[in-house]
Amino acid sequence: TWDAFQVLLSALYSHFASARNIIVERRKFVTRVQGLGETVLEYLGALRRLASFCDYGESLESRVAEMFISGIHSTEVQDRLIRESDRANSPSLERAVQLAQQFERTSRDCDLFRRLSDRVSNASHMVERIQDGRSFQPLSDQHAQDGEASSSRRTQHPPPPRRERPSPPPPSLSGRELRPSPPFFRRRSLPRGARARSSCDFCFFCGRKSHARQDCPASGATCFSCGRAGHFANVCRSRPRGDHYQQQLTFPVGRRGSVRT
Repeated sequence: TWDAFQVLLSALYSHFASARNIIVERRKFVTRVQGLGETVLEYLGALRRLASFCDYGESLESRVAEMFISGIHSTEVQDRLIRESDRANSPSLERAVQLAQQFERTSRDCDLFRRLSDRVSNASHMVERIQDGRSFQPLSDQHAQDGEASSSRRTQHPPPPRRERPSPPPPSLSGRELRPSPPFFRRRSLPRGARARSSCDFCFFCGRKSHARQDCPASGATCFSCGRAGHFANVCRSRPRGDHYQQQLTFPVGRRGSVRT
């Protein structure tokens, strides 16, 4: 029966209480507060276990009620219970537990409501971004992707190489620098009265196939037509039309052979 169980329970409490220090156990009881994340019923059970070793006797329930009100985590419950108490009587343990459970359920429902509201807000924001033609993604992911895109652009497009100044041409044997000379050869029609030649490039100083200026046989020669130096009569531009030019035989010093035109 229930009475026999209570007698057995009291005997067990008395047996184990004799081996404990009442001062230490009461200190544990009065310093016990509700932990973070601990429910109301869990806190009540912890207080009852500690009070069973404090030897309070008939005042056990009132002691547990006092510690429950002073150690509960919710200040709203404390304020409500203090307002309900009068000078003679304090709220019972049953009333304190009932009110604490109501506030606990209300707080849990409010947290759930806020989480659902945040989800709805995020969903509506995502719909707006999709309607605007933009994909939804967190701000931190956008910064990360922007950083990756900028780094990939830097990798794909390296800076242009530095332009170096062209090195000067090597000095000639006489110690003077070589300067680029104007082109001596170009493709053009033969002068009037000259023998027809092929359409290939030719030297307009001697009329032969193109070659270097220093190898031209007309270098230093005097033209029979105009009397100027540096070209043969067969390519002379000042010669009148219809004149037959003579065979150019004047060569610069040191050259051998003859030229037939």
